[in-house]
Amino acid sequence: MLRRALRHVERGFYIDVGAQSPESDSVTKAFSLDGWRGINIEPHPFYFEQLVRLRPDDINLNVALGEHPGCLTMNLIEDTGLSTADDEIAARHAAAGYALKTHEVPMLTLEQVWQQHVPEGQAVHFLKVDVEGFEQFVLAGNEWQRHRPWIVLVEATLPNSQVENHEEWEPVLTGAGYRYVYADGLNRFYVAEERAELASAFKYPPNVFDGFIMGSFERLQQDCSRLGLELNAVHEHASKLLQQVRALNGSLQESESHLALVRGREMALQHEIAQRDAAIRLLQDRSDAERSALQREIARVEQRAHLVEQQRDAVLQSPWWRMTGPGRALVGAAPKSLRRQIRRCAKGVWWAVTPWRIPSRLRLVREREGTAAQVEGGAVEAPELNLYPDRTPGRPAVPPIEALERDLTDRPLAARWCMCLLRSQPEVRARFPRALSQPQADGFVAWVRGEGGDRFGLSVSARSLVVGVLEDDFGRRARQYYLARTDVRALHPNGLNPAGQGGLYRWFSQFGCSEGTLSAEEVLWLFMQASETPDPERG
Repeated sequence: MLRRALRHVERGFYIDVGAQSPESDSVTKAFSLDGWRGINIEPHPFYFEQLVRLRPDDINLNVALGEHPGCLTMNLIEDTGLSTADDEIAARHAAAGYALKTHEVPMLTLEQVWQQHVPEGQAVHFLKVDVEGFEQFVLAGNEWQRHRPWIVLVEATLPNSQVENHEEWEPVLTGAGYRYVYADGLNRFYVAEERAELASAFKYPPNVFDGFIMGSFERLQQDCSRLGLELNAVHEHASKLLQQVRALNGSLQESESHLALVRGREMALQHEIAQRDAAIRLLQDRSDAERSALQREIARVEQRAHLVEQQRDAVLQSPWWRMTGPGRALVGAAPKSLRRQIRRCAKGVWWAVTPWRIPSRLRLVREREGTAAQVEGGAVEAPELNLYPDRTPGRPAVPPIEALERDLTDRPLAARWCMCLLRSQPEVRARFPRALSQPQADGFVAWVRGEGGDRFGLSVSARSLVVGVLEDDFGRRARQYYLARTDVRALHPNGLNPAGQGGLYRWFSQFGCSEGTLSAEEVLWLFMQASETPDPERG
């Protein structure tokens, strides 16, 4: 109603006696938001502090108003607008269960407030009085002929009731030239006679044309706005949290992928280590078996040599040897042709008494005759070994190193790869001229473990196999078998020298590999090793 009557006033002025809260149920709040200023009178310390904080542009007085200046005992009731200076009303509040607290405050008159705080010439557009039963004394403290607000509204019922009590104080206003124009059930409105044009604004109660809203609805709107802002903040925070969760999920997936990769590498490394350990155990087993076989062979040869030595001593000490001494002397003095006939006769007698050795003797004779025929026809050429993994006939004898497998799984494959490397890579052979005969001293073993293995893509297990055949002298069995066969050495006395390698290699290919259970790789290893250190005196 005040808004309707004073809508034409911009930045007006008010006096609010018993202002209480600057927010809740405040008559002046809407005007203050529109730029109005005024005087707020509130004796309650709690509400006065709120006024000072929220209405800094207003004049805020922590006093009570009465008919005369002095001091006044207030009966304060916390968290309500029921605080009063009327002891009778205060007693009723106490009987209703409210807790009272007395508080002494200074008391001024409305006349003093007007003189001290209203600027000269400043119109007061409305005066509001809400003092819980003390209205008559407040109104009596003004000089109404001099200080005339345009509109006066006064609470007109007893506290917390609809019982009207305006008859006690209304004569003060009507006697001062104020006309009653409206009552809203709680307050009565009066307009100064000189402002009679304002009375028409109070003809009808608030309606749709005023565009008003209830204070409770406004608070609800404010709560909704506040909750909306809080909800938006929550949504924004939730969005940020969701982004963080997504980022964490991405990091987690990346970590899981990296962990899976690490585990895969670990498993591959474990598998390679297991393969290497298996290869080492296999090498150890083969080495132990070869060592045992060699020890047995050495014992057998030593036993045989000892037996032959005993037989020789027995023959030399026998009466027959002494009796035939003169005959041997005659044979030594006989011509070569006669000696040859005597040897043939003795050999025939020996063949007759040892018939079980006739097949090997005949084979030796055939080999000797074949070798002699080849010598008569031209130089003896050693056949080439096929080093391809599948030994397919018709392929070149020396395959490129790329034709061999890199994932070597056994010793023959490792030896084949090593020999093919030396035969197909001249710069490697020139760099390591004693790669097979002295692999450690020549640096070939270290090269295979490092630079060479990397260059030709050998795995760790493959490098271990190649190093194993180098350190174990892969052609050892072939050499031992050749040296143990006195008949073969008699037939091929220079078999490990360049001049005799062709004949010995042919014998190995036809008889030696099968009889001595030797692989072609072991035989070729022997000849390649011998070619690194040729010895013209070796037999």
